[in-house]
Amino acid sequence: MRLLVVGAGGHAKVVVDAAIAAGHSIAGIIGTADDTSSILGHPVTVDGRDIAADGFVIAIGNNRTRATHFAEYVAAGRTPVVVVHPSAIIGAEVALGAGTFVAAGSSSTLARTSARTASSTPAARSTMTA
Repeated sequence: MRLLVVGAGGHAKVVVDAAIAAGHSIAGIIGTADDTSSILGHPVTVDGRDIAADGFVIAIGNNRTRATHFAEYVAAGRTPVVVVHPSAIIGAEVALGAGTFVAAGSSSTLARTSARTASSTPAARSTMTA
């Protein structure tokens, strides 16, 4: 899949590396005039309107800025893509939303309620002592 990467700072380097490791090709990287000129050998451009891509991922570390750009690209008709580094561990029942990025070495599995956790709630404690 040809991927448009939005962002060209430090977080973008990690996202580009993961995307390549996951088998995506980089269609283009969009940054600002203050960003580096390339990331992992891929040129950074300021205007990506003409870049043909199958989907996009927002590679910006700031949550508010990332959300703003995500909404803009979706409104423009672009498709958000999930990028998961091959070394990440994702549980079988974990659902990843559109545009999610999972970094190398990350783990996301189902939460399990242990006896200790369940018995630590006030309601559980009151039934245990009755």
